[in-house]
Amino acid sequence: MPIRYIDDEPVAPQQGGRVRYIDEEPQQPRVSQWQGFKEGLQTVSDNLEPIASVLPFTAGGTMQRRQLNDLNHQAIDAAHEQGIEGGEVGKFAGKMAGSLPLAFLPGVGPLASGAMQGYAWSEGDTLGDKAIDTGLGAVGGKIGGAIIDKAADVLTPVISPAVRRLADQGVKMTPGQMRGPAAIAREDKMASRPFVGDAIREGRENFLQSVNVAAVDEALAPLGVKLPVGMPAGHEAVAFAQDVVSAAYEKVVPQLAVRADPRLAVSLRDVYTSTVSKLPKAQQAQFQSILNGVNFGQGGQLSGRQLQTAVSDLGRLARTYSTSATAAERELGRAVSGVKSAMDDLMVRQNPAAAPVLKATNDAWKRLTVVENAASRADDGVASTAQIRQAARAADQSRRKRATAAGRAGPMQQFAKDVREVGAATIGNTGTADRLMALNPVSNALGLGALAGYRVGEAWGNALRQQSPQLLTGARNALTGLRAPFALGGASLATQGRK
Repeated sequence: MPIRYIDDEPVAPQQGGRVRYIDEEPQQPRVSQWQGFKEGLQTVSDNLEPIASVLPFTAGGTMQRRQLNDLNHQAIDAAHEQGIEGGEVGKFAGKMAGSLPLAFLPGVGPLASGAMQGYAWSEGDTLGDKAIDTGLGAVGGKIGGAIIDKAADVLTPVISPAVRRLADQGVKMTPGQMRGPAAIAREDKMASRPFVGDAIREGRENFLQSVNVAAVDEALAPLGVKLPVGMPAGHEAVAFAQDVVSAAYEKVVPQLAVRADPRLAVSLRDVYTSTVSKLPKAQQAQFQSILNGVNFGQGGQLSGRQLQTAVSDLGRLARTYSTSATAAERELGRAVSGVKSAMDDLMVRQNPAAAPVLKATNDAWKRLTVVENAASRADDGVASTAQIRQAARAADQSRRKRATAAGRAGPMQQFAKDVREVGAATIGNTGTADRLMALNPVSNALGLGALAGYRVGEAWGNALRQQSPQLLTGARNALTGLRAPFALGGASLATQGRK
């Protein structure tokens, strides 16, 4: 039997005397989660009361709040005297409910929100303890906000307008290209890993092939024509486009007739001033010879057949000179292209009935010159993104490339800009790293894991491209809207258990 204590001193049994024993063991406290919930709420209320008492919009209710807090403390103390203690789960829920409004204060980021949560949750009695809890809450809030931001980037990445435009044109992109420069850089670094490196290189090659196919389709778009399904990019595709544009000219131009007018003279003079006057004497003489070949004859007229011959010759010469290895001849090609454009405008101006077809054909020819220029820079006719961009810039006939600088150089300029943005230059891979890593089982395992992630990203990116921008924006906003609750959760986990 236990010994009874009186004033903290034991009363030992005496021989022959009366011994008093305790009748029963002390009762164990009863744990109540509801009591814990109320205690958690009260902890938050006690911590926030000093702040609420000085804020203009809450200071007026200070007396009432303090009276209510006193009553709550009395009720909590009474429960403790009755052997009722608050459960930790209930305390956690009470603190969470009491501090939840802090997570949704406007203009407050995860770091500040977490700091406020840590302070509100603190059970410390000193300023030092509360400062520690505030700091832990700030760290936890930052981590919680970062987790939801990362999830939003993975599940609902921001798809740039360039990616959407290229996707609509049938361009195939890797997961990194769909997500932007940072993802492209990460993809470049993975290109030397076993297994996944082959997939990345294959994806980049598919991108370049589909870009060249899309470029030809973009050139033929005014005529409503696309490359035949399955036709590979390169010389064959460009030749097909040339035949389509030539056939369009042959169909409409022989039916027309034109007469030289003052506007044509002004256009030719502008070509001479902006380009020809800066050429060496030899190229100036060549230009004059080409211009003399456009013989308007008596009365300054050209019949349909004469017009067809002139337009065809100008187009051929413009293509030939524009793809020359000599800078002066490339400039001569620009000048000849300017003459052809002036002739095209003349045909449209003086043949209003045929204007829609002529305009579409002229537009297709101008676009095709960019594709031809880019293809001529590549051995197999499959141009790089940089070569497409250079060709689009070279097609700008304006002085000092002012149209390109202002974004008004023509339809192919936007296409060239998009492919250059999405298909930025990548890190080369000689294969040495692949051979070394192939001998390492750890590298092989990591490569297989990265390959699985790459394929998942590829499938997810293709699925996202098919969704409307409005739907993706709404989903992303809904996900990032969870940043505050996740910051609250991070702060609560960081401070949980500190007294």
